[in-house]
Amino acid sequence: MKTWKRLAAFLLCGSMVLALGACAENANTNPGTDPSTNPSASDPSASSGNNIVVAAASLGSTLNPWDQTDGTTSAFQYAAYDRLVQYKTTTDANGNAVADTANLEGVIAESWETSEDQLTWTFHIDPDATFANGDKVLAEDVIWSYEHARDGANSSFLFGLTNIIDMQAPDDATVVFTLSQKSHMFLRLLETYPFCIVNKDEAEAGMAEDPDYLTTHTAGSGPYEITTYDITSSVVLTARDDYWGDKRVAKNDTVTWQLVQEPSNRQMLLQNGDVDVALNLDDKNINTVAEMDGIQVVKNASNMHLYLAMNVNIEPFDNVLVRQAIACAIPYDTLVNDVMFGNAVRTTSMLPDNVSGHISDDKTCYQTDIEKAKELLAEAGYPDGFSCTLMLGNGFTDWKDTAITIQDALSKIGITMEINEIDRATFLTEIADKDVPLFINRYNPFVGDPGYVANNLYVTGASFNYENYSNPEFDELFKKAEAADTEEERLDYYKEMQYIFAEDCPVVQLYQYGFAYCARDNVSGYVFLPDLTLRFEYLSKV
Repeated sequence: MKTWKRLAAFLLCGSMVLALGACAENANTNPGTDPSTNPSASDPSASSGNNIVVAAASLGSTLNPWDQTDGTTSAFQYAAYDRLVQYKTTTDANGNAVADTANLEGVIAESWETSEDQLTWTFHIDPDATFANGDKVLAEDVIWSYEHARDGANSSFLFGLTNIIDMQAPDDATVVFTLSQKSHMFLRLLETYPFCIVNKDEAEAGMAEDPDYLTTHTAGSGPYEITTYDITSSVVLTARDDYWGDKRVAKNDTVTWQLVQEPSNRQMLLQNGDVDVALNLDDKNINTVAEMDGIQVVKNASNMHLYLAMNVNIEPFDNVLVRQAIACAIPYDTLVNDVMFGNAVRTTSMLPDNVSGHISDDKTCYQTDIEKAKELLAEAGYPDGFSCTLMLGNGFTDWKDTAITIQDALSKIGITMEINEIDRATFLTEIADKDVPLFINRYNPFVGDPGYVANNLYVTGASFNYENYSNPEFDELFKKAEAADTEEERLDYYKEMQYIFAEDCPVVQLYQYGFAYCARDNVSGYVFLPDLTLRFEYLSKV
């Protein structure tokens, strides 16, 4: 057995897609007033004490780590629950604190070891680990939590990627996982929210009275307890004064999330000092906000990327030359600078920049070249172009502006593209049927690993391979990569895959979203994580 107390690993990426749910309150809820319509109702702690107030567009929809589907909710779960492992922190080239994308450290797991073939993983629970109600964290809590992750409608997919086929607890302080095959991203998956460790006894008692108990209550061992949960108004997290850990002790007393749906109102509250942090401000205003007195803006590139997908089973997009012509017609700089106001970077490979194994050269991405696009289109048999329809989901300003920009660009090479904008829910249903010829979509990998991206988006039959891309050589390289003994060998395979994918061009990668953290300049401790989720415990106010 090879012991790794702090095993090297990579990053996760979750999305900051926010969705407002129905009202849900716990027994301690104290409903408040939306400060977007009454700024004086914002928490007075915003101007006094070590209490952090956040203005957000949504307060999520559930506290259950196996049901959540949005970034706001996962932020609350990370605060109230611990996992076996978490990311270390480091600083980037600009001196800003970021997740250490090369290292994980234990939280509930004091240490762990894996067998030489990496099919057996043994975790040893920290003897000091306690839940908020005082119960010790036991191996049975870990297994019970993972069983629910395995069976949860919104968590089973991530659990399946771990390749866990058996879980055993030889004693109260030891958990042993057996994998069906090696998983290069095993530890990285265990850091994500579906693998929060829940107090089995407390949760079962609550669920006996209310099956939805964990929707509005937490039963975790994290540094916070949620003392107010009203998703129509505010969520308050109170730091535990008896937290058992030495890595995640909260540096503040409370964190209050206020529901402020309009970005202009969030900006106003931040500018006036009524809140300490404002999330998801308009991209067009970020640079202006950064120049305001008393405000700090920290920008980081995310792995969430927008792409144009062409269904390879439907004419004329079944012709690779047509797909390449479209790729040559896209005005990438215009999208980054004018549509996203510079708060994005161009995606230059099938893998986002922060995913391990990403490469970028003249063979992985296309440059804007209208004349070459015309030549490719003529060679494909469409010298006069053709007509097509782009399906567009509503709700995102940048999607629509991107579609209009592409529409104009394609007209220059003879392609008449109509835009069919439909509601978001219908759009997701339509593309999932895999028979939409042309569409724009967004994807944010929870784990910044090339296998995660390829397995979800691009191998034959992948869940989100809505464009029906299929290449036997690509698929074979994927199998070899995931069976590789070393990471170096594995990434060599992914390098070849990126070249094949670029040549086949089933999708055109457009840009990666930037994430701007906007706060008063007396708030310190911000750490950027690739999942775009705030870790409250680091924040402090002076």
